[in-house]
Order: sequence, then C-alpha cells, then structure tokens
Amino acid sequence: MKLFSNNGAKKSKPPFSSLLMYAGGVVIFLIAIASLVMNVLLFQKTVAQYVDQGYPSDAVLKELVPVQLIPGLFESIALYAGIAFILVAVGFLNHKISKYILVPAEAIEAAESEDNIDTNSVHADDTNSIEPVPSSVELDPDSQAEEPK
Repeated sequence: MKLFSNNGAKKSKPPFSSLLMYAGGVVIFLIAIASLVMNVLLFQKTVAQYVDQGYPSDAVLKELVPVQLIPGLFESIALYAGIAFILVAVGFLNHKISKYILVPAEAIEAAESEDNIDTNSVHADDTNSIEPVPSSVELDPDSQAEEPK
C-alpha cells in the first residue's frame, strides 16, 4: 500500500550557472566568517600588546573598540556577506527565470513545422485567381518602367 503518489510536479534541476553562483556565495560567506574571526583575533592581540606596555585595559578598550573592532566587523559583514547574499539571490533568480526561458526542443520543432506547412502550401482552389504575366512587360529592375496613361 502506497501512501504517497509520484504524480506531483517534477522539480527542475538548477542550471549550471545557478550552481556556480550558489557555490560562489558559499565560498564568499566562508571568507566573511574567516575575516570576522581574523578581525577579532587581531583586536585581541592589539589590546594585549597595549596592556603589556602598561596601559590600563579599560582605556585601551575605550579607544580601540570604535577605531579598530567595529569597523573591522562591519567591513566583513557588509562587504563579504553582502556579496555572498547577492550571489545566492542572483543564482536563485537565474534558476527561476531559466524555467520559463527553456522551451522543450519538441515544442520548437512542432512550431517550425506548422509554420512551414502554412507558408509553403498552395491549395488547388487558389490556382484560378493567379493572373499570368504579360510577355510585353520587361522584368529588368534597372530599366525605368513607364506608367500607363
């Protein structure tokens, strides 16, 4: 006894370009996380150096947080995470749009064959309405045709 049927809509496979954008977004996001970690570690080392030199830790933190830590964190978040988000969003849009752009080859061939049949067919009923070309008319396009009076 089956509880689920396989008659549902098929999920389309994402195009290769979308997969590249997803992978690029993930890589850039990992770079953002690494940059955040590096900025925090650099801040800790800088504070430790100033404290080792004899400065009070409260004064060092008060001066370095707005100058070094916050800009480093926001730079990582805004730059790298923003690029990662944009890449993933564009990959998602590319996947959605490519569903509507890709038309099966069978539909294109069917449409072309219908166009060829319609434009190239001559019906027997239409042959009576064709007028013959008089033999006195020149068919040379370079000569100037005189208009009848």
